[in-house]
Parts: sequence; C-alpha cells; structure tokens
Amino acid sequence: MIKSNILCIVPARSGSKGLPNKNIRKLAGKPLIQWTLDQAIKSKLISKIIVSTDSDKVIKICKNKKYLKKIEVPFKRPKNISGNNSPVSKTIIHCLNYYKKLNQEFDYLILLEPTSPIRFKNDIDNAIKKFLKKKKYFDGIVSIGEIKTNPYLFKYEYQNSIKSLFNLNHKNLNRQNFKKIYFPNYHWIK
Repeated sequence: MIKSNILCIVPARSGSKGLPNKNIRKLAGKPLIQWTLDQAIKSKLISKIIVSTDSDKVIKICKNKKYLKKIEVPFKRPKNISGNNSPVSKTIIHCLNYYKKLNQEFDYLILLEPTSPIRFKNDIDNAIKKFLKKKKYFDGIVSIGEIKTNPYLFKYEYQNSIKSLFNLNHKNLNRQNFKKIYFPNYHWIK
C-alpha cells in the first residue's frame, strides 16, 4: 500500500450545553479527549494529528510530555466556529485553510471526535486501510454502532393513549424478526 499523507483533526471545543466541559471530563480516570489522543498517536497511518480547540484546558492536556512532537495545537479555534450551533464542517474547513496558507496539503482527512472514545488504533488503521482500498467507490467512511433497542418497538403518547411510532402490519412481532439498525458514530454535519 502506498503511504498517504493523512491529517487527523480532533475537534474539542469548550462549550457544551448538554454536558459542560465534556471533552475534559474524566472517564475511567482520564480526560475524555485523552482516550482519542492516546489511540491516534498509536496509529501507523496518520501523518499529522492536530487538535482544534478554543479551550486552554484542552491545550494544556495536549502539551503533556507524551504528546509533544506527536500532537499539535497550531491555533486557538476562533469563537465564530466554536459555538453550540457551529457545525464540525466549519472546523474542518478552518483547519484545511490554515494548512493551505502554509502550502501544506494532505491526501486525506480523518476526524476523531473525543465524544466517541471507544476506539482503538486498530479500528483507526483498519478504517483507513478499508477506505484506501475502496476509495474509488466512495468518498468517505464512518464508523457505526448497532442500536440495541430497535426503534420499531418505540411508542409515543397521543391524545391520552399510547401509539406505535411505526405503522407495522404485524402485531406482536418478536424483536429477533426486525432488521438490525445502526447509527453513525459522529455528530451530523450541518
């Protein structure tokens, strides 16, 4: 396989309405972002890892001696792309434009969000390998997870009664008869 120049962006803004400072909250003894950084630096296929953040606390984590020379925080993310309604696509474009001004280009981009911490270096490298092998068929790849509670079984309240969310022709279907349903392990790009 020909070595590609792959940029890894780890987006980690400070503001979050749902869970304030979520990227630096501890999960099993270490900050959430650290789970992603630890696996990214073990990847054999990623050329450069950068963190795009507006948080001084995230920057401090990235300056840990085990990340020196492996992870860069080349700029502090501007406020206009750090809000709750800022799509991650603007963060990606900002990063790519930054490197374009430095005359640095990359063949591919990988986005590793800290809010999906249960991934390992092999997951990252296998996804990259799969993409590079099949890139003529698609433009990108995303990890998915199986939804354990099938939405076909969901109910909602309507005029003081409980209704099925989906209009199914069969009553009392066993859960084993439903097709598996998956969700993407990323935030929707607006």
